[in-house]
Amino acid sequence: MSFVMDALTELFGYNRGNFMFDRKLRQEREYMEQDMRIKQFLLYREDVRDLADLTISKMDSYLMVSLLEIGCCLDLLVEGVIRGAGPEDSRTPPPTWLLWLYTISLAEAMLYLFLSSWLAIHASVSCHSFSVRLLTQYVRLPVPNTEQLDAAAARGTDFEGMGLQQFTRVPVARQEWEAFINSD
Repeated sequence: MSFVMDALTELFGYNRGNFMFDRKLRQEREYMEQDMRIKQFLLYREDVRDLADLTISKMDSYLMVSLLEIGCCLDLLVEGVIRGAGPEDSRTPPPTWLLWLYTISLAEAMLYLFLSSWLAIHASVSCHSFSVRLLTQYVRLPVPNTEQLDAAAARGTDFEGMGLQQFTRVPVARQEWEAFINSD
């Protein structure tokens, strides 16, 4: 009788140890999957930031060029002088229609460059706000909830609820029996 008790105790210990080992591996796998999901979303977030920074830096470059050209137009409009034809001493003033054409052309250039600057600023701000919206609403880090963490946890009570057949399962006996039956 003591031999049977020792065998049952040994089988119980073996099966419980095997169960806990499998649960520990399952738990590590679950945690690794969660870590990989977080790293994947970090890559997505980095991609969103890179694409937004590309657009924002391009718009900032356009803005700089536009503002520089507005400054040149303003300088020409304020200090630009059109000289008439003839020798240097006796230059005649340019015709009035030419001065108006010159002024209107510079004013139009300043208007279009101002519009270009305004649109570049608007595009930069819009891109930045859209990237913030993407990062805060759509590409959030996947945080596991309580049920996911509980499902990954290894508990001894799960083994105790499996039943007597699993407690006293003889290792490799089922596979050997099936191989024996299938060999006939």
